[in-house]
Amino acid sequence: FGNLTTDPISAAGLDTDTGLPPARGGFHTNVGYAELDVPVLSELDLRGAVRVVNDSGYGTIAVWSVGGRLLPPGWQDATGLSIHGNLSSNYRQPALLERFDAALGFGGCDNLRCPAPVVTGNAAVQPEKSLNGTVGVSVEPPALRGLLASLDYWNIAVTQIIFPSPSYANGGGAINTSGLDLGLRYGQETPAGRFGLRSTFTYLLRYDTSAAFSDATSFAGNYLGAGSAIGGVTPRLKFDAAIDWKLADLAAALSSRFIGGFDECSEGVCSPGEQAHHVPAYVTFDLTAAYKIGGTSLAAGVHNLANAVPPKIYESFLTFADPAYDFIGRAFYARATQRF
Repeated sequence: FGNLTTDPISAAGLDTDTGLPPARGGFHTNVGYAELDVPVLSELDLRGAVRVVNDSGYGTIAVWSVGGRLLPPGWQDATGLSIHGNLSSNYRQPALLERFDAALGFGGCDNLRCPAPVVTGNAAVQPEKSLNGTVGVSVEPPALRGLLASLDYWNIAVTQIIFPSPSYANGGGAINTSGLDLGLRYGQETPAGRFGLRSTFTYLLRYDTSAAFSDATSFAGNYLGAGSAIGGVTPRLKFDAAIDWKLADLAAALSSRFIGGFDECSEGVCSPGEQAHHVPAYVTFDLTAAYKIGGTSLAAGVHNLANAVPPKIYESFLTFADPAYDFIGRAFYARATQRF
């Protein structure tokens, strides 16, 4: 059971906010789960799982997963190579506001107030469904101990998209997205301490939506969040990286987050010949240090070390910026923890 309570002024539509009214409702679920792991050969491992959910609102749904890992004979000892893959189905359960009472929406705002929403919940709305697939390789070369590298291709297809029109319902729209993930991890002991490197790169190959969900069709390298407060930064490239060091009870780390540049146009996806606004790349750095004395742990750090400012995104719902970026700016913190 859930309940959302808003202030009377907002619920009556007497302010310039979205006029979100109270909402409440409840449901119950029963879940069954089974998993199987079969070592077919010393070089081949297969696994499978199934989960069945019965919900008092949308009924019964079953999701599954199958996958495996292969250690190629002759390659494993020399390179530490392994090949892995997985295929699964999944679902997103409708949220409370999508199932019960009035939900977030706009009734035509003027300069003084926003009337009560015109979008209502739907107790019969069904879950969104997805089919997810990954395949990749990983390498842990014995000649270079401490190194792990992996490369994965992933593909996700989402159907039964829930959208408001005029009540929440499952439309005929779909989302298809795919990309590549590159992971690198390395650690090495030295007389000066242990040094580590971690990084994850994601390259977006496609992010396509069907016409029933959006007028635009391809958002890879374009701005997905046009007109939305949810956020939709979909550059081709994103990555996280960190360098850490530890010597006895002293440790430090420098980490970074990179969001690549992309284009935005007035209709979301940029049409051929249309004047586009290019949103530049954005990177932040965090610095941390920690020291342990017996049962006392001391830590301090700086978020957004260079005080990077979010780039302007004119199509964003939120004051020319997107929630994917850091609005706070440079921030310092310190923490002490005592174990007894």
